[in-house]
Amino acid sequence: MIKKNVICKKFFVFFALLFLVSFIVLAIVKIYNQKKEIVCFGNYYIDSDYKKPIEWIIVHRNLINTTMISVDLVECCPYDENAVDWSSSSLRCYLNESFYNAAFSEDEKQVIVLTEVVTDHRWISYESGRKIDSSFDYVYIPDYRDLNKIPAKYLKARFTPYCINKYLILETDEKEYYDNGYSPWWLRSPGSINYLMMAVMPDGNVSNKWFNPSQFFYPPDSERVGVRIAITVDNKKLSDYIKSK
Repeated sequence: MIKKNVICKKFFVFFALLFLVSFIVLAIVKIYNQKKEIVCFGNYYIDSDYKKPIEWIIVHRNLINTTMISVDLVECCPYDENAVDWSSSSLRCYLNESFYNAAFSEDEKQVIVLTEVVTDHRWISYESGRKIDSSFDYVYIPDYRDLNKIPAKYLKARFTPYCINKYLILETDEKEYYDNGYSPWWLRSPGSINYLMMAVMPDGNVSNKWFNPSQFFYPPDSERVGVRIAITVDNKKLSDYIKSK
């Protein structure tokens, strides 16, 4: 009986120590990820006519790839003249051509992974004709489902000083459109009403089909909505690139 109690105590101590070690390891990993939460990669116009590193938030990481979203709104432009499909939008074309070539060097382009970008229109609305939209992109913008990967404190986003000066933002009669410098930014998810797009609002809330569409949805040709970009990078290539700098 005594021997059995001793064995039980040893098992208890073993599992207690195992739990403690696991807790410490998880805490260390969490602290490490927090330190690496912001990454500088690529260069674009931030606060002047000279390019500076783009700051990114890590929103998803696995053993092979990492997905990042820009801290700031790097552009201010329409989603499209009338299209709601990401694959056929003018914004997609601009980001994967002009912006891609302006923001990333040839070495940096080798780090970025060509990503299949899938947008499921059907779960946003039950209207007939909704579908799954798919494309392969180097640069893209988030959809509604991506938002749960973004830390809540980063849902609000501001235009860069360069954008403010270039597009005369905050100097128009639309100052109520912004909230303490924060701005709405595009999602590639269509709204529940045809020909309107979803967006993240200046206060960090997300446009939703249960709210007043005139308040929370935007026509795709709206000119005062920000662009927050996302990329997926190869972990090993990114590590090698950073070491080379």
